[in-house]
Amino acid sequence: MNELIGGQDACPGCGSNLIVTKWESISWEQGSTDGKIVISALLPICVCRACNASFQGAQAQEKKNEAICKHLGLMTPDEIRAMRQKLGLSQAGLAQLSGLGVASIARWESGQLIQGRSNDNLLRLLSYEENIERLRNALSPQSPRTSKSFQGNALSPERMEKFEESKKHFTLRKAG
Repeated sequence: MNELIGGQDACPGCGSNLIVTKWESISWEQGSTDGKIVISALLPICVCRACNASFQGAQAQEKKNEAICKHLGLMTPDEIRAMRQKLGLSQAGLAQLSGLGVASIARWESGQLIQGRSNDNLLRLLSYEENIERLRNALSPQSPRTSKSFQGNALSPERMEKFEESKKHFTLRKAG
């Protein structure tokens, strides 16, 4: 299957934008020397009609990132974007609610960076509306940190009293 792309990618050899895309199964090594894996995916390979050079354009990099995410069991850039949009949040809104950085979210959604396992787990938890509500309740200025959503994890009044009492026996001093 070939498709002509107008000016999406220019040939790095001659600068022409008469590019035909051919889909090929490509394999590559991913990871560090002690943990290398081989990943295969169907990728768009650009072929210049002017000079016959072959190269991988931006679309190939997106497909590579998607294949890596799927291999590692991580959310893909499209899945992250769809989750955020389903919740009706902007990137800034998701960042404010989750404590993640706006730049990180933007990079994950664009495929410039692949999120680590812990951030992926957080994103998966955030895909549930009830977890979003828990965060909103916990961050709300009207509700105390021991809001209804977190009461199961809060200290009982008796334990809180013991905790406050134990603090009297310790003092912090600057070392040196």
